[in-house]
Amino acid sequence: MITDIRENAAIASLAESFSRSPRQLNGLQESDAELIRLNSGTILALTTDAIAEEIASGLYADPWLAGWMAVMVNFSDLAAVGAEPLGILIAETLPADISDACIACESHVLGGDTNAGRVLHITGTAVGIITSGRPLTRVGIRPDDLIFSTGPLGEGRPSAHPGRHSSR
Repeated sequence: MITDIRENAAIASLAESFSRSPRQLNGLQESDAELIRLNSGTILALTTDAIAEEIASGLYADPWLAGWMAVMVNFSDLAAVGAEPLGILIAETLPADISDACIACESHVLGGDTNAGRVLHITGTAVGIITSGRPLTRVGIRPDDLIFSTGPLGEGRPSAHPGRHSSR
């Protein structure tokens, strides 16, 4: 808990030096993705996550699993705000295939930056839209609101490679 509080304070301190867009709907740390209202009224949801710590710790040593998780952590952030994923941009230094995760989420790799290197590194930036209703955020929950989970809580990673083909 103390680590979370320190991290939140560090993020708030860094964010003070950046101006926020007047179109941005969410406040700092109020949602899992940044929410930008477009002129059409559609809300653009943007999120980016690297899984560097997980790779460095050995949690994701398998390049396939690292690629899968890079896609899933980003699309999970879009789902958390109620956005339909349009696709993901990937920056990677690895020999991995991330298409399985995109297929599972019915989305696409839109582009990015691919490099060869000795150290596995993956960062994803997911893009989605909300065309109707209000976005979901971490604030404003009401007593009668429902909470949904896409799987068991607290596990943090898949126990197997869902959708992985045995020919790899």
